[in-house]
Amino acid sequence: MSRITEASNVLSTDIDIADSEGIFRILRTCDAQIFSGWSTYPTIYHNSVLKTLDKIIDTIKGWLDDGKLNKPKIRVFLSGAGTSGRLAHFCARTMNSILKEHSFLSFDYLMAGGDSALIIGQEGAEDNTKLASEDIQKRIGDVCDYVVYIGITCGFSAPYVASQLNWMMDQIENNPNSHVICALMGFNPVELSRNILIEGWNKSFLDVSNRLKIKSEQNDNKHFIINPVVGPEAITGSTRMKGGTVTIILLWVLFAKILQDCLQFKLIPEINTEGNLKYSVSELFLHYEKIFSYTYNPVSQVASVIQSVGHSLCQEASVYYLSEGSLAILGLIDASECPPTYGAKLSDIRGFVVGGWKTMGNREGDISQLGFYYRISEKDFISDVLPSLKSNDTFIVLHTDTQPTDTLASIIELVKEKNCGIKWIHLHWAIGNRTESKLAKILPKETTIVTIDLPFSQLLDNVTAYLELSLIHI
Repeated sequence: MSRITEASNVLSTDIDIADSEGIFRILRTCDAQIFSGWSTYPTIYHNSVLKTLDKIIDTIKGWLDDGKLNKPKIRVFLSGAGTSGRLAHFCARTMNSILKEHSFLSFDYLMAGGDSALIIGQEGAEDNTKLASEDIQKRIGDVCDYVVYIGITCGFSAPYVASQLNWMMDQIENNPNSHVICALMGFNPVELSRNILIEGWNKSFLDVSNRLKIKSEQNDNKHFIINPVVGPEAITGSTRMKGGTVTIILLWVLFAKILQDCLQFKLIPEINTEGNLKYSVSELFLHYEKIFSYTYNPVSQVASVIQSVGHSLCQEASVYYLSEGSLAILGLIDASECPPTYGAKLSDIRGFVVGGWKTMGNREGDISQLGFYYRISEKDFISDVLPSLKSNDTFIVLHTDTQPTDTLASIIELVKEKNCGIKWIHLHWAIGNRTESKLAKILPKETTIVTIDLPFSQLLDNVTAYLELSLIHI
């Protein structure tokens, strides 16, 4: 049997001949499989997935309960290559911003190729098992009492993750009393893990995942596999799409539950006015499913965006994202994925982040000296891109009314002064009863404004995880 994540999806057979509205509807039906499931395989709502997540949460809660007076130092490592590594960085960054007053719990990310891979994938590093095990050994060191490692690989194929999983299992075998969780996240059944010897190593990914599966079946609360099967991608093999979406859902639900159950964080929206009823994992999944349905409502509006972007690329022009905070970072992730996934040029789609690398919060700090495409701030946009904007380019401003407008407004005015006839698109998320964008009055009249109405945006205070999922769907 072919590996599910690399198979073609019968729902998207005609995506290459569909018009822009048809493309959007096809993507909607494929994304729906995240919640409805694919074939006879377990969905995210399946008991095996829910139990696995609950066991991980209960184990961490047990660690904290055991050390109520002197809380143990817990460090959560998220690791991956390509999209998975970028999402690991994205989640670790947000979680650390939440946990400033809870220094005993911290998050870290491991990415094949280091921070340079946040912009351009580093294929040599992704396949280097020796470098992978060195990376995890360096980061763990002797600085934490308790370790949670989550290796993310949508297709159960990444050598970088396989090497680290194998090393982690070795450490647990050598020290069975250690406080360690070793988890694998992906969206193939274990038996469909890549079964080809990894170059320079004596194991395949299947060897490693089978070893982890055997250990997980011993119920030792140390070894876990999280693998709902969400079906093939709309574009065959492009696991940055549906695979990236379900990765974010699983990680945020897991982390939200840890904060709720272990640290008494209040999740939003509240289920009742008294606030004494806690969410279950499945209830949080239902919230994400609701966001999915709202996001795919404005078919004709989003179709016009698809048409505009497609026109720019067909004319060998460029598409530029600009935003602040988490929306900007997700725009940058989307741009970074287009060359390896679709064969795009680095100049085809670019993302710019207000605040640049300071906003990114990456380990190595400002790495703009690495090259032209590492210049990602709004100032870099003004100096590098603005002078050469062309009429066939598309400029996409991502914004929600919870974000400030001053910096974006000033850049919009500069682009307007350029008067080069570019295509303007404004993706705006309206939350609750708010409908009109604060930027609408200063954008040119010809701007295509796409308003996505969401019932709620925040998972926690100042954590717009539901809004972020909406952008990922699009």
